[in-house]
Amino acid sequence: MDIILVRHAKSAHDSTKWKTDAIRPLAAKGRERQYLAARGMQVLGIEYDTIWVSPFLRAQQTLEIIQEVYQTTIDPEIVDDLKVWGQPAKIRDLLDQTYQRLPEISLLLVGHNPNISNLIRLLTGELIEIRTSDIAHVVRHNSEYHLQQYYSRDQLINA
Repeated sequence: MDIILVRHAKSAHDSTKWKTDAIRPLAAKGRERQYLAARGMQVLGIEYDTIWVSPFLRAQQTLEIIQEVYQTTIDPEIVDDLKVWGQPAKIRDLLDQTYQRLPEISLLLVGHNPNISNLIRLLTGELIEIRTSDIAHVVRHNSEYHLQQYYSRDQLINA
């Protein structure tokens, strides 16, 4: 199982403009960087065949950019625990269940911090503070998760 964890792109910061954090969109600069980062993902050969995404707008907009660059139309599964204060242990349980059924799956997860960083630590023991548009590639083989590679947005943009 390959798991590509993506933190959403840079979002707008004036929270007074939106009734809830769930509908806060990406900033223009975040959209630009995400297009470049998604192109870098392609150049590096990062692939996926299944998608889990947070219900929050900025994560979904990040995914839309990735899908546009990849020219894919994979229907994502909305996973509530990928939101900002979701529970990484529940995501790990979902990953474990998925691995039992589909061990060869390549899964793209798009979510938020601190949740994504906490999930990486829970799965692999690695302490990574993932920034906007950064990705981590985690591999599960048998019963163990390993951090395969971490890519900062700058590495992706310059790929």
